[in-house]
Amino acid sequence: MHKETWGSEWNLVKNTDFRVSKSIEMKTKTFLMALCCFAVIACGSKTDAGSTTTTGETTVKEDSPASEVASPGRYKAGDLLYCYAKSGLVLRDKPDPSGSKLASVPLTGEVQIKDAEPFTKAFSVKEACGLEIKGYWVKASFGGKEGYIFDGYLLKQRFLDAEESTVDYWSSMSKLKSRTDKPPKNDMNYYVYTKASWENGIEYENSGYEGGATSTLILPKALFSYQEAYLLAMSDLQAGPDNTYTCTCDATKQTAECTSKDELAVTTLEVDAKGNFVIEDSYAD
Repeated sequence: MHKETWGSEWNLVKNTDFRVSKSIEMKTKTFLMALCCFAVIACGSKTDAGSTTTTGETTVKEDSPASEVASPGRYKAGDLLYCYAKSGLVLRDKPDPSGSKLASVPLTGEVQIKDAEPFTKAFSVKEACGLEIKGYWVKASFGGKEGYIFDGYLLKQRFLDAEESTVDYWSSMSKLKSRTDKPPKNDMNYYVYTKASWENGIEYENSGYEGGATSTLILPKALFSYQEAYLLAMSDLQAGPDNTYTCTCDATKQTAECTSKDELAVTTLEVDAKGNFVIEDSYAD
């Protein structure tokens, strides 16, 4: 099922808040029709040593000390988590990549955690851009089967519904604190504008204007790790055969940047002065 992106009200699939402007809708649709596959990990990855994307090579490590991996305490037994791996994840009969395959969990697939305690030493997957996705094997269920799955590509944030706006999406998780659809007074010729914030500290700004569109999503450091922010940033991308993205990552600086082949679309992940994560999507006509 196709989903709307986190940061872009110019929906990568259909039905956006750009209903207020048919002009910007037509401009973005022309660009987006060239993009055909929803891609969470646009720079390429192998997930849980079981599935491989169409681009890039990866290295799987199982000898990383547990201290290098974020605590699995962000979720607990009974929680529903969602797969952010483009090529999906594998549910196995034991907490090891050599375990027998019980089921394939696709991108956007929902699993239920049965036990959040790590069963093995830390496990990691290295992406083509150089970033290591770190995590543990955890006990989970999917499709009526129970086994073990690598949690590095699992997030508590569900994917947006096709008819859902970004503001409605985040409002389903936290109370909306403020919202304005009135654009700032400057020389920009806006087709659409939205700025919102929520009580949990998330902030969002989206604008469509003559020449392109830009959206910015601020994720509080208290709620998100760099790895989680990275996966959410990558979920904004489309990797079609005619317009693939080239990505670079810097775990030390906690940044990432992905540029489309035609250089019209750019997604960046940076850290602001407060230590919060800032995801920005921009598209030029």
